[in-house]
Amino acid sequence: MFPILVNILRRDGAHSPSAPMDTLDPAQQDQAHLPNDLRSTDASPPLHPVKTCVDGGGGAYKDVSLVMFGLLGMGRLTQELQLGLNRKKKVQCYIQKQKYRHSDVLRLVAPSGTGCCTNVVAGIFTVMCYNVLCDKYATRQMYGYCPSWALTWEYRKKGILDEIRHYSADIISLQEVETSQFYNFFLPELKRDGYDGIFSPKSRAKTMAENERKYVDGCAIFYRTAKFSLIKEHLVEFNQLAMANAEGSDHMLNRVMPKDNIGLAALLKTKEAAWDNGLPPDVSQVHQPLLVCTAHIHWDPEFCDVKLIQTMMLSNELRGILEDASQSFRPGHKPDTSGIQLLLCGDFNSLPDSGVIEFLTSGRVPADHKDFKALTYKSSLQKISGCDKANEFIHSFKLASAYSEDIMPFTNYTFDFKGIIDYIFYAKSSMTPLGLLGPVAPEWLKENKIIGCPHPHVPSGNLIPGIDRKG
Repeated sequence: MFPILVNILRRDGAHSPSAPMDTLDPAQQDQAHLPNDLRSTDASPPLHPVKTCVDGGGGAYKDVSLVMFGLLGMGRLTQELQLGLNRKKKVQCYIQKQKYRHSDVLRLVAPSGTGCCTNVVAGIFTVMCYNVLCDKYATRQMYGYCPSWALTWEYRKKGILDEIRHYSADIISLQEVETSQFYNFFLPELKRDGYDGIFSPKSRAKTMAENERKYVDGCAIFYRTAKFSLIKEHLVEFNQLAMANAEGSDHMLNRVMPKDNIGLAALLKTKEAAWDNGLPPDVSQVHQPLLVCTAHIHWDPEFCDVKLIQTMMLSNELRGILEDASQSFRPGHKPDTSGIQLLLCGDFNSLPDSGVIEFLTSGRVPADHKDFKALTYKSSLQKISGCDKANEFIHSFKLASAYSEDIMPFTNYTFDFKGIIDYIFYAKSSMTPLGLLGPVAPEWLKENKIIGCPHPHVPSGNLIPGIDRKG
C-alpha cells in the first residue's frame, strides 16, 4: 500500500474557500432586513492547519471538493520527494511552481511508521467536485434562512464561477447543472480559461418539449485541454438499466426505474503537460488513458436501496467501459483494465457508513445488507453485477476515498443537515492524493453566524471537496 500524503492546500488571503463574492451591490450590502443570525461579515473563512494521514484523507465544503493527485511511477524517490524516517521532519515540495496559485508549495509530512515510499510521482493534476445547486431547487421553502436575493441564479452563478476559477482545477466534476446554463454559461466561460467539457441532462429530458428541456439539470465534466484530450464520452442512465435488468422484480420497476438519475463518464488521455517536466518515467507512456466519471445519486433517505442499486449499476457500466476501452487500445488481446486509471466523483447523497460507500471502498456488499430493505432484488442484482456468488455482490476497482470524516467532517452544510455526501474516489494502485482543500473552520462559521448554506457568501449548499493527484 502506498502512503497517501494529504495536505491542506494553501490559499491567498484574497479568496475564500467557500467562494464569497468579491463585492455586493449596495442594496445587498445593506443587511438590515436580514435576521440577526444571518448577518455576516466579509471575513474569509480560514482553513484548518495542514493534516497528514496514511491510506486516506479528505476535506470538503458544501458539495465542493478539490484534490491534487499524482500518477505513480516506480523507482527511487527523487531528492525533492524523499521522506526521512523522522516523522517530524517536513519536506518542502515545489510542484510545478506558479501552476497552482493557491498552493505553490505543498508541505509534506512523513507518514507514521517506518520506511520510505518507493514510488515516484510522475504526473500531477487537480480535481474538483461541485454540486452547484440548480436554480429550480434553490427556493425559500427549502432554504428559508437565506435571503431571496442570494438565492437567485444571477447572483449565485457569479460566485460559483469565481470559485471554480480561483481553484483552477484540471478536472472539474459538476452536478445539478441546468441544461441551458451549461451551454450558455459554464461552457463558454470555461472555454475562455482553457477547458472543454461534456454534459448530459437527467433522463426525463428525453420526454420533454424543447422549451422545458432546457431547465432539466444534469452532470458535467470539464477538463483542461492543455493536459487532457477527450477520447470518448459515455452516458449511464439508471432508469434504462433498471428496466433492462428487472428480471420480474416489481421493486426494481416500481422503486428504481422511476428515478432518472445519471452518471457521465469521459475517457481522457494525458498530454505532455500532465507530467512532471513534461514526460513520464517511460516516454512511450505519455498518452495515458484516464476514465473520469461523475454521478448524481438519488437523494431521498427513504430510498437507500435505490441509492445502492444505482451505485452498483454504475460500477458495472464502468467495468464495461473500461473493458471496451482496453480492447480498443489492444485489439485482439484479452481485456486488461489495469492500464486505465479510474477517477469517480459525485454527489452520492450517502453517508460514510452507508451501503453505497461500503460497496465502493470495500469492493463488496452482502446480499442481505440492510440498505436493500429485504426487498426482492437478488436476481436482478446478480444479473447487474455479473457475480455468481449467492451471498454478496462485488466489484474489482480497488477504490479509496480521497478524504475521510476526521479530516473532512462535512461536504454539505445546510440548516438541518451537515455531513459528507460528496466524494472523490481514485484507483489506489495508480494514483495518490497529494493535497486537499480542507474544511471551513468552525470558528469562522460561528463568528459569522452562518447556520446553513447557501448563504450570501456561499453560493451552494454543498462545499468543494478537492484534491491534487499524482500518478
